[in-house]
Amino acid sequence: MTGTLRSIPLIWKFPKRNIFECMILHYLFLKVNGYACFSISGELESGKTRTTAVDRAWFLVCLAVVVTLWTINITVVERPVDVSPLLSIGSRLMWFTCYLTVLFGIVWNFLYRDKVWSLYVNVFKVDQQLLALGANMYYTEMYLAMIGFSLVSFVFMGVLNIGHVLDVGFELWEFSTFLYSNASLMMLVTIYSIAGSLVWLRLWALNSVMEYYFEENSFNYLN
Repeated sequence: MTGTLRSIPLIWKFPKRNIFECMILHYLFLKVNGYACFSISGELESGKTRTTAVDRAWFLVCLAVVVTLWTINITVVERPVDVSPLLSIGSRLMWFTCYLTVLFGIVWNFLYRDKVWSLYVNVFKVDQQLLALGANMYYTEMYLAMIGFSLVSFVFMGVLNIGHVLDVGFELWEFSTFLYSNASLMMLVTIYSIAGSLVWLRLWALNSVMEYYFEENSFNYLN
């Protein structure tokens, strides 16, 4: 855990100078949710990771939570009697798909945990090439946008859960499964949206560099 603990101060370090200073918060976000059950070993740029006993235990805890709530949602939670059978079946299928997606994400990310951090390492290498070409990567702005997007997601999830309680009332098991399934789904959307934005931002930076060189060469040619 040494490398992980050493990297935590990067969360509030400004301005951001590289992708690791931005994405360490994303990594910790993944770790808390069971999608990054590994620890950073050595320097961030090295891409070296290790799986400690704590990581393995946390993976088992996250796995147990998903399976337990999934089972409760299917077998224990009772649906309102005034709900049509078709709607009840559709609701169960929706939660089934949600939990299955979470379960698959946790297991897949654990089995291929070395590839999770390698994504950041590869992005870092691409950034070095783009910076050498004169691109502005806007790391600080990207970091603030990531935090803003995550906060909006959490607010939306909170409003959704409050609305659910006001609509159907509060029952511990039912609310727990509803909260976890919605939170997991929202986290998946947030996580993969942020990961996808890494690719989009690099393409945008590359396009900006190409436009600059094209305009400069065109100007020199005309003169």
